[in-house]
Amino acid sequence: MQQRPKQQQQVLLLLLLLLLLLHMQPTLMARVPSPCFIRPYFAAPAAAAAPPVATAAATAAACVGSPRLPVRQTLVQQRLRCSSSSSSSSTNSSIGGGAASSADKELQLIVGIEAHVQLATSSKAFCCCPAYPPVAVAAAGPEGEQRLLLQHEHEDAPSALPWIQQQQQEQQQWQQQQLLLLLPACCLPNSRTCPICLGDGGALPSPNRKAVELALAAALLMHCNTADVLRFDRKCYVYPDLAKRYQITQTFNPIGYDGFVEIPSGRKVQIHKIQLEEDTATMKRAEDGRIELDSNRAGTPLIEVVTRAEPLSPAEATDFVHELFTDLRNAGICRGEMARGRVRCDLNVSLRSRNACRDFPRVEIKNVRSLRAIRRALHAEDKRQKDIIEKGQEIQPETRHWDDALKRSVPLRSKVNSSWVFFPFEETQIPPVSLDKETKARIKRGLVLSAASRRSLYRQWGLELSLRTAIARDIKMAEFYEQLVAAGAPPVRSAVFLLNDLQAALRGVSPLRPIEAGDLAPALCAAERNSLSNKGLRLYAAALARGDPQAKQLLAEPRTQNETATAAKEALEELIRKSKKKQPGALVGELLSIHPGLCPRTARKLVEEALATQGLASHS
Repeated sequence: MQQRPKQQQQVLLLLLLLLLLLHMQPTLMARVPSPCFIRPYFAAPAAAAAPPVATAAATAAACVGSPRLPVRQTLVQQRLRCSSSSSSSSTNSSIGGGAASSADKELQLIVGIEAHVQLATSSKAFCCCPAYPPVAVAAAGPEGEQRLLLQHEHEDAPSALPWIQQQQQEQQQWQQQQLLLLLPACCLPNSRTCPICLGDGGALPSPNRKAVELALAAALLMHCNTADVLRFDRKCYVYPDLAKRYQITQTFNPIGYDGFVEIPSGRKVQIHKIQLEEDTATMKRAEDGRIELDSNRAGTPLIEVVTRAEPLSPAEATDFVHELFTDLRNAGICRGEMARGRVRCDLNVSLRSRNACRDFPRVEIKNVRSLRAIRRALHAEDKRQKDIIEKGQEIQPETRHWDDALKRSVPLRSKVNSSWVFFPFEETQIPPVSLDKETKARIKRGLVLSAASRRSLYRQWGLELSLRTAIARDIKMAEFYEQLVAAGAPPVRSAVFLLNDLQAALRGVSPLRPIEAGDLAPALCAAERNSLSNKGLRLYAAALARGDPQAKQLLAEPRTQNETATAAKEALEELIRKSKKKQPGALVGELLSIHPGLCPRTARKLVEEALATQGLASHS
């Protein structure tokens, strides 16, 4: 009888809690899709069933692990923004009263970029599930039997060198055949999941050592300070793109901070922080209104590169993303192309008053997936916000989605009173791991030259900005170009030939063989001395690509030049007889087409002598 008042109090507390939940239900339902409208994209096949938790944990033991260590938190200072004492209404009225040109002068565009870059690992960030679709490879065993080996899909950086393009096309065609014919089950939605990446109870995540090393390499490549201890945080939120309802990230403990990326104009875009985290699932809206989830992407390792909010033009922001993706892809940190979702950018856009030193509310544009879309989105958002200010209205802080087909952004959700969505706190299931100096030094020694470093080197060689930018962004061409210069080829002539003439020279040549820099360098030197015409240089490159053993005979020595000149005189007499206008320039071109190994200066001299002998004018 004495326990009855306590039971009544407990019942009352439960009723109050229920009333509170009912009161919050409209707000939650307005932001969160109902669970009854969320279903898996496809059921995972029986053959691809997830392994037991014990097996996955035992396999993950080879990943990074370390006992708990005392950790010094690395706090990244937020950039201080100046504030104005004037109210929003007075500022809007003073700016809105002027013309569009005055608004452009008084307001400057402030851009902060959050680039999400998938890392080039075979397995996911915290489990051993495949991060990308595997392909089948037939391999011979010790006794000659054939068996299938699973290798993960690989995408090399595209190159303008023709023989590299041919190899990449053949590799992509082979991979597509394997994916479509041999292993269709590995490409089905929800087929590459396990209890760890789905967040089932009792599953213990373990960091992927390769992902940690690639994140460190990215931080060092961007001149960042790196953390001494690896720590993770857990960001809980209510969106359904992660089945476990939280994301393992580094909100408070980034692996890199305070760096920069130099763009071709020479400006250094400041990096605020780089954090290692896991990707989310893919969401797709079906025709019946349901949201279909594909968890194959969930748990894929990625880094989030966050820049400081600073004045950036749309062109500079586009150059930064292009430079960032180029450096990471050339270093082997990420793979593929930006259009395939390997890099996704969120743009934080706001305006700043030059006079009042005041920032207007920030608008976020989510998941911009191409360089052209970044430029268009920034131009459109800049114009939209300036139009709002000119009308005397207030900019609403919100999240928007860029529709590239409509060339405009559409609102997704408001940022007002949305701080309750994310609940970040320390991830306790992953112990802190010490990042020693020896590991950082080893990773730094293995880094390739960044595009900015190559541009600085090529500037010393006399290349103009357009040439050194185009070559530095193509790592295959950059390596081949540096081999040419090391073999004695003239730097400027070699760069112009690689970018302008090589594609045309090798068009129609099949099959293509890789050209050695040591074989092409003497021809470039001969063209620089005007002892070999441009057409002769192209024919020589085509002969090398065909594997012609007589290709080097096109490089005429002084003795061979005399023999070529003798043969050219006979051909020139025939050309003069057939030609009606007898223009020297046209005769020189026809003569060089017949004898490509002839020096252009020698050809013009022969034409002038032949026309003078016949008493004709020798003017071009």
